[in-house]
Amino acid sequence: CIIVLSIIVYRLSLQEILRFARSSFETRIIFNTIILMMFKNLIAYTGVMQNIPLLFEKTSLPLFIAFGLLMLFGTIISGANAMIVLIIPLAFSAVPDAGTPLLVFLMALSYIAMQISPTHICLAVITEYFHVSWAELVAKTLPVALTFILIVYGYYFVLIHLGI
Repeated sequence: CIIVLSIIVYRLSLQEILRFARSSFETRIIFNTIILMMFKNLIAYTGVMQNIPLLFEKTSLPLFIAFGLLMLFGTIISGANAMIVLIIPLAFSAVPDAGTPLLVFLMALSYIAMQISPTHICLAVITEYFHVSWAELVAKTLPVALTFILIVYGYYFVLIHLGI
Protein backbone atom coordinates (compact mmCIF):
# COMPACT_ATOMS: atom_id res chain seq x y z
CA CYS A 1 0.00 0.00 0.00
CA ILE A 2 2.82 2.41 0.94
CA ILE A 3 4.79 1.46 -2.15
CA VAL A 4 1.80 2.14 -4.41
CA LEU A 5 1.18 5.44 -2.65
CA SER A 6 4.86 6.41 -3.05
CA ILE A 7 4.75 5.59 -6.75
CA ILE A 8 1.76 7.90 -7.16
CA VAL A 9 3.07 10.72 -4.94
CA TYR A 10 6.58 10.74 -6.44
CA ARG A 11 5.26 10.06 -9.95
CA LEU A 12 7.74 7.31 -10.62
CA SER A 13 8.04 6.05 -14.16
CA LEU A 14 7.83 2.35 -15.01
CA GLN A 15 11.54 2.44 -15.80
CA GLU A 16 12.35 3.79 -12.31
CA ILE A 17 10.11 1.23 -10.65
CA LEU A 18 11.80 -1.63 -12.51
CA ARG A 19 15.26 -0.25 -11.67
CA PHE A 20 14.32 -0.08 -7.97
CA ALA A 21 12.95 -3.63 -8.09
CA ARG A 22 16.13 -4.98 -9.73
CA SER A 23 18.47 -3.19 -7.32
CA SER A 24 16.41 -4.33 -4.31
CA PHE A 25 16.60 -8.03 -5.12
CA GLU A 26 19.42 -9.33 -2.88
CA THR A 27 19.87 -13.04 -3.46
CA ARG A 28 22.26 -13.52 -0.52
CA ILE A 29 19.81 -11.94 1.93
CA ILE A 30 16.93 -14.00 0.54
CA PHE A 31 19.06 -17.16 0.79
CA ASN A 32 20.12 -16.30 4.36
CA THR A 33 16.49 -15.74 5.31
CA ILE A 34 15.50 -19.16 3.97
CA ILE A 35 18.41 -20.84 5.78
CA LEU A 36 17.54 -19.10 9.07
CA MET A 37 13.89 -20.12 8.86
CA MET A 38 14.91 -23.69 8.05
CA PHE A 39 17.18 -23.67 11.14
CA LYS A 40 14.36 -22.39 13.31
CA ASN A 41 11.97 -25.06 11.99
CA LEU A 42 14.60 -27.78 12.45
CA ILE A 43 15.04 -26.75 16.10
CA ALA A 44 11.28 -26.88 16.60
CA TYR A 45 10.93 -30.22 14.76
CA THR A 46 13.70 -31.97 16.74
CA GLY A 47 12.13 -31.00 20.06
CA VAL A 48 15.15 -29.18 21.44
CA MET A 49 12.92 -26.50 22.98
CA GLN A 50 10.95 -29.04 24.99
CA ASN A 51 14.16 -30.49 26.48
CA ILE A 52 15.69 -27.20 27.66
CA PRO A 53 13.69 -27.11 30.95
CA LEU A 54 15.23 -30.46 31.88
CA LEU A 55 18.63 -28.75 32.08
CA PHE A 56 17.48 -26.55 34.96
CA GLU A 57 15.31 -29.09 36.75
CA LYS A 58 17.98 -30.32 39.17
CA THR A 59 19.66 -27.00 39.99
CA SER A 60 19.20 -24.93 43.12
CA LEU A 61 18.75 -21.71 41.15
CA PRO A 62 15.96 -19.35 42.19
CA LEU A 63 12.95 -19.78 39.93
CA PHE A 64 13.22 -16.32 38.37
CA ILE A 65 16.85 -17.05 37.37
CA ALA A 66 15.94 -20.47 35.96
CA PHE A 67 13.12 -18.97 33.91
CA GLY A 68 15.40 -16.11 32.88
CA LEU A 69 18.02 -18.55 31.60
CA LEU A 70 15.33 -20.53 29.80
CA MET A 71 14.09 -17.34 28.19
CA LEU A 72 17.60 -16.20 27.24
CA PHE A 73 18.88 -19.45 25.74
CA GLY A 74 15.52 -20.46 24.31
CA THR A 75 15.19 -17.12 22.52
CA ILE A 76 18.68 -17.45 21.08
CA ILE A 77 17.76 -20.88 19.72
CA SER A 78 14.19 -20.42 18.56
CA GLY A 79 13.34 -16.72 18.60
CA ALA A 80 11.33 -14.46 20.88
CA ASN A 81 7.85 -15.37 19.69
CA ALA A 82 8.21 -19.03 20.56
CA MET A 83 9.73 -18.41 23.98
CA ILE A 84 7.32 -15.70 25.06
CA VAL A 85 4.42 -18.07 24.42
CA LEU A 86 6.16 -20.94 26.24
CA ILE A 87 7.88 -19.30 29.19
CA ILE A 88 5.66 -16.43 30.34
CA PRO A 89 2.66 -18.62 31.32
CA LEU A 90 4.93 -21.19 32.99
CA ALA A 91 6.86 -18.55 34.92
CA PHE A 92 3.75 -16.83 36.19
CA SER A 93 2.17 -20.10 37.29
CA ALA A 94 5.40 -21.23 39.03
CA VAL A 95 6.35 -17.95 40.72
CA PRO A 96 3.45 -16.75 42.87
CA ASP A 97 2.76 -13.00 42.82
CA ALA A 98 5.54 -12.48 40.26
CA GLY A 99 3.95 -9.40 38.74
CA THR A 100 5.64 -6.72 36.71
CA PRO A 101 9.25 -7.36 37.84
CA LEU A 102 9.29 -10.90 36.44
CA LEU A 103 7.61 -9.83 33.21
CA VAL A 104 10.12 -7.01 32.71
CA PHE A 105 13.01 -9.36 33.55
CA LEU A 106 11.93 -12.08 31.12
CA MET A 107 11.02 -9.72 28.28
CA ALA A 108 14.31 -7.82 28.61
CA LEU A 109 16.24 -11.09 28.46
CA SER A 110 14.26 -12.09 25.39
CA TYR A 111 15.07 -8.76 23.77
CA ILE A 112 18.80 -9.03 24.38
CA ALA A 113 18.86 -12.66 23.25
CA MET A 114 17.41 -11.63 19.90
CA GLN A 115 20.42 -9.35 19.40
CA ILE A 116 22.66 -12.42 19.10
CA SER A 117 20.19 -15.03 17.82
CA PRO A 118 20.85 -16.64 14.45
CA THR A 119 17.08 -16.76 13.95
CA HIS A 120 16.80 -12.96 14.01
CA ILE A 121 16.55 -11.92 10.38
CA CYS A 122 17.98 -8.46 11.02
CA LEU A 123 21.34 -10.03 11.86
CA ALA A 124 21.51 -11.62 8.41
CA VAL A 125 20.83 -8.22 6.87
CA ILE A 126 23.46 -6.54 9.08
CA THR A 127 26.16 -9.12 8.32
CA GLU A 128 25.47 -8.76 4.62
CA TYR A 129 25.40 -4.97 4.62
CA PHE A 130 28.51 -4.44 6.76
CA HIS A 131 30.40 -7.44 5.30
CA VAL A 132 31.06 -9.06 8.68
CA SER A 133 30.54 -12.63 9.81
CA TRP A 134 27.90 -13.57 12.34
CA ALA A 135 30.68 -14.49 14.80
CA GLU A 136 32.24 -11.03 14.43
CA LEU A 137 28.87 -9.39 14.99
CA VAL A 138 28.21 -11.46 18.11
CA ALA A 139 31.73 -10.74 19.43
CA LYS A 140 31.03 -7.01 19.15
CA THR A 141 27.53 -7.33 20.63
CA LEU A 142 28.31 -9.69 23.51
CA PRO A 143 29.90 -7.14 25.92
CA VAL A 144 26.87 -4.88 25.53
CA ALA A 145 24.53 -7.86 25.95
CA LEU A 146 26.23 -9.00 29.15
CA THR A 147 26.17 -5.47 30.57
CA PHE A 148 22.48 -5.23 29.70
CA ILE A 149 21.80 -8.54 31.46
CA LEU A 150 23.49 -7.30 34.63
CA ILE A 151 21.47 -4.07 34.53
CA VAL A 152 18.22 -6.00 34.04
CA TYR A 153 19.12 -8.30 36.95
CA GLY A 154 19.62 -5.27 39.19
CA TYR A 155 16.47 -3.61 37.90
CA TYR A 156 14.49 -6.74 38.81
CA PHE A 157 15.54 -6.33 42.44
CA VAL A 158 14.79 -2.60 42.40
CA LEU A 159 11.25 -3.36 41.20
CA ILE A 160 10.84 -6.12 43.79
CA HIS A 161 11.96 -3.85 46.65
CA LEU A 162 9.71 -1.02 45.46
CA GLY A 163 6.78 -3.45 45.59
CA ILE A 164 5.84 -2.89 41.98
